[in-house]
Amino acid sequence: MKTKLPESVGTDTSERQLVRGTTTLLILSLLAEEPMHGYRLVKQLQVRCGGNMGFREGGVYPLLYSLEANGCLKAAWARGASGRRQKVYRVTAKGERLRRQRLERWQALVRGMELALGGAD
Repeated sequence: MKTKLPESVGTDTSERQLVRGTTTLLILSLLAEEPMHGYRLVKQLQVRCGGNMGFREGGVYPLLYSLEANGCLKAAWARGASGRRQKVYRVTAKGERLRRQRLERWQALVRGMELALGGAD
């Protein structure tokens, strides 16, 4: 997935890869809280990350399609408040398993970094 990242993320290749690698976890986590359509998901990602990770529709939608094709998300058409049809995504059991796996790996990475940097008790 080619997500354009803002300057605040930096130019370090490993930093950019880290952001890209966490996108699946973030998407699955938000959708596990509440099913939503793609545009709202992008806006929620932007808000929750304080605008620091550069989420845009062009980077998120291909990942939504991929997660749906792999059985991690289920999509259904629904009418929004404006009356327009919206494709609403929800996490499947397979997607929840993937979310838990990714979360465990993320938490292990954070613990390791805290230990390495002397910030953990």
